[in-house]
Amino acid sequence: MTTSFKYFIISSVALLLSGCSLFNKKDKEDLGNYKSYWYYYYEATDVLDGTAIGVDTEGWVPRGICISGDTLFVGNNKDGERSVVLLDKNTLAHIATIDSWVNGSDVLDFSGSTIESLQSDGQKLYVCRNNSIIDVFELPSLKYITRVGDGNWGTQKYRIFQPQSICVNDGWLISREKNRYCSHMTSAMIEGTFQNVPFFARTNTIDSNNGFVQSQMVVDTCGEKILATDFTKKIVTIDMGNVNKALDGSYDAIFADEGVNIQTSFTPIGIALNNERMFISELNGNNGKIHIYDRAQKEFVNTLGAVKGFTFKRPEHLAMSNDHIFVTDYNAKRLVRLTVYKTEIREYEELSPDLVIVTTDTPATEKATYANGKRTLVINTRTHEVVSEY
Repeated sequence: MTTSFKYFIISSVALLLSGCSLFNKKDKEDLGNYKSYWYYYYEATDVLDGTAIGVDTEGWVPRGICISGDTLFVGNNKDGERSVVLLDKNTLAHIATIDSWVNGSDVLDFSGSTIESLQSDGQKLYVCRNNSIIDVFELPSLKYITRVGDGNWGTQKYRIFQPQSICVNDGWLISREKNRYCSHMTSAMIEGTFQNVPFFARTNTIDSNNGFVQSQMVVDTCGEKILATDFTKKIVTIDMGNVNKALDGSYDAIFADEGVNIQTSFTPIGIALNNERMFISELNGNNGKIHIYDRAQKEFVNTLGAVKGFTFKRPEHLAMSNDHIFVTDYNAKRLVRLTVYKTEIREYEELSPDLVIVTTDTPATEKATYANGKRTLVINTRTHEVVSEY
């Protein structure tokens, strides 16, 4: 027999992300005659189209994304308007757009290739393009520094082989090339090295051809590893210890720690970390989703095909900032800011050891959607995710 309590939400606060473990406190606390539970809820609090950067509604096609300080960098792949857009991370106000620049006597731009991935180490902005080029800019001045690769694919000393994603950590730039991983020293990317930045090490060939499937890499919470999505339906773990041990000029280095790779049932594209929780976007035509993987429990705990305020089409790259996840939706041509709410509940109806029912008040604008103006949630208290709502 279930135990019933009057349904009531005690408080709702935005989830704050810090430290190396999300689960520093008990998931459940015995408080007198009841238990305290909490759950996550997701809402698209901002959805930006091209008007956000001063162009027409459909005037951008976002993919690569990264954050440096209070600046959000977004790669725009609209034909004829390829650029890197700078937005204020908090207000989402447009700051600037990089669409062309001068190198010596030449004027360069992003035309002729897709901006696949963006990364920053706070001092430089790295722009990865699938025509075997990585352009490097100084921060915060946006002064152009140099170019890795010459636009011709290959594995020679000064070339890079059609990279789809990059990650910067501990003085290294790691790139996911067409069929392997490659490392460059960021200290070698200085003025006067245009198209002459040597690679440091390359891994053995890991697959024959990834078919230009998008991917993303992210530094793990504590900095010792890099997690990378891979079109072979897995999350690859790159051990920075292996990167540091590689020999200069090596073509057979080993970066991955195969023992801790995560298998998926879908083709992953983007990835962002919320300490023990991993957000992974799925490549699935026009029906993409964001999956949530709990690393502490070693299982997928939720799938978001839609959230309040937005239905995903092709979510690609992700960027985490405190209680927000920024998502580039390539097919919807939108930049979405998801807010992650962590809500405590103390009064509920218990269905089973892991399931409770909670009824909440709804905003006045939504009362007609729910019976008696109330929203009912079924919550899994083990995963802290909403199972269903009505």
